[in-house]
Amino acid sequence: MRLNRFMGEYWVPLVMLMLAVPALTLSSLSPSYVAQELILRVCRHAILVLALLPPISAWMGLNLALGVGALAGQIGLIIALDLNVGRWPGLLLAMAIGLLLASLIGLLAGWLAVLSRWLRLRGIEMLVTFLLAFVSDGIYQAVLLYGPGKFFPIHNAQLLLQRGFGIRSTLSLEAFHGLLSGNLRMGFITLPAGLCILVATLCIGYWGFLKSRMSMDVQGSHPKKRNLVLVMMFSMGLAAIGQIVALQDLGVMATYAAPGQSTTYTIAALIAGGATFSKSRIRHLFLGVLLLHSLFITLPSAAQRLTGHAMLGEYYRQILILVLVLVAIIRFIWGMFRKNRDKEPAIG
Repeated sequence: MRLNRFMGEYWVPLVMLMLAVPALTLSSLSPSYVAQELILRVCRHAILVLALLPPISAWMGLNLALGVGALAGQIGLIIALDLNVGRWPGLLLAMAIGLLLASLIGLLAGWLAVLSRWLRLRGIEMLVTFLLAFVSDGIYQAVLLYGPGKFFPIHNAQLLLQRGFGIRSTLSLEAFHGLLSGNLRMGFITLPAGLCILVATLCIGYWGFLKSRMSMDVQGSHPKKRNLVLVMMFSMGLAAIGQIVALQDLGVMATYAAPGQSTTYTIAALIAGGATFSKSRIRHLFLGVLLLHSLFITLPSAAQRLTGHAMLGEYYRQILILVLVLVAIIRFIWGMFRKNRDKEPAIG
């Protein structure tokens, strides 16, 4: 029984592990380099994946509008760059603006989820967040492509496209790069102590949330509307902070592509860790990020050694992401099917 339960929860991580070990063996990368990269990537992306957990704990499924919270964080960064506010003041300003916008978006997403339950459409919250993400991304891209420099002024001309209006597709975040790292040398590994402390603090905060009365309420059959809205606002706020943390560590921002990539990669990481729509824990977060990014690091090098074409590794990475998202969708559909089947009255 315990073995069946273990395999049922961790069969996806086991498959990922069976892929990661040969990829590491075939690649020419040293274990110390892989370990260093894994530590950096776990600290960089953990907060974004953590943002998926609150709605799942409230039985609302995956927050497919996670990218909307991420783009709120990016708007904060763009405003800070436009005002030429760098270093810590600029980073704190970006976080404040990102949290404000993400909270407003989370308020809207939360009330849409409440509305779907009021209409007795419980279980389609994921569809609601997907539609919200689709509409919001279109508005975001349209505004940034045609608004700055044309309909409202921009103080920093370096942000604009050559035509004189619209934000560039790639922006340098050198003004904020590495502020949260706080690197600490430990043997052959450099530990980003600042990021580790921030991630640990937020994980402890989420653990405390799970023990709270609000969490008990949203996990029940008749949760308060206000609590559902607050859970969605919490998720969006974490997404905004997580996007800012990840981008400042990278030092560059893909203005239009990054929000969508954040949603896809975080869902893939959570599923890779063995999470489901009924059971998603912090352990799934860290396990998934470790396994997924171990393949991200080693696949290009392994493909180069096997075929002579490193780009094949990039293709394999994209296929892996799509397969994991497909697994998430299949698990969701199967879970809904089992729930409806259990509710059907017996015949006879």
